[in-house]
Amino acid sequence: MRRYFVISISCILFVIVVVYLVIDRKDLLSKQELLIEQNEEVRQINSLLYGNMKLHYIYAERTLQDMILWDKSLNKVTLSDLVGDNEKLVFKFSPSNCSTCIQSSFAALKKIANIISDNQIIIIADKANRREIQALSNSMHLRYPIYLVDEKEFNDILREENIPFTFVIDRDLIMKDLFIPMKELPEFSDMYYRIIWKKYFYEK
Repeated sequence: MRRYFVISISCILFVIVVVYLVIDRKDLLSKQELLIEQNEEVRQINSLLYGNMKLHYIYAERTLQDMILWDKSLNKVTLSDLVGDNEKLVFKFSPSNCSTCIQSSFAALKKIANIISDNQIIIIADKANRREIQALSNSMHLRYPIYLVDEKEFNDILREENIPFTFVIDRDLIMKDLFIPMKELPEFSDMYYRIIWKKYFYEK
């Protein structure tokens, strides 16, 4: 009887050890898979940030031509007239850009509506499809006017990438602090706009 009891206890302990080892192994594999996934996310983030930084320096301090723009009523206005004497934040997009990129960018712009006034923001879009742009403006409930421009005016700036971008422009029409909003990392757009606000628009 005692021998049977010892054997039973030994079997139970063996089963417990086996179960523990199986669970521990599964937990280890799960942690390894999570670590691999986290490493891949970090790699993708680093790749996005590196690409953004690279383009930022490529187009830094570029002087734009005093191009002609059109408002929604097709009245002409020059870029220099819109900019005036003080820096402006410019958001440039095209209807051919990915729709989620545009929507994400406008969502970020809406967040700064209370700290950067409307007259400090210029939104420019390619003139190719005026109705599509107006429909987009209505669907996003934008409070800012959208000015249209011939595609050729920005033809040498991020044309191949086909993505929206934003920058600050001064009275001499010099581009500063170009940034590409990343729909995958909306928090970086928020951070960019806070930095821009403090650097150019904060009244001490």
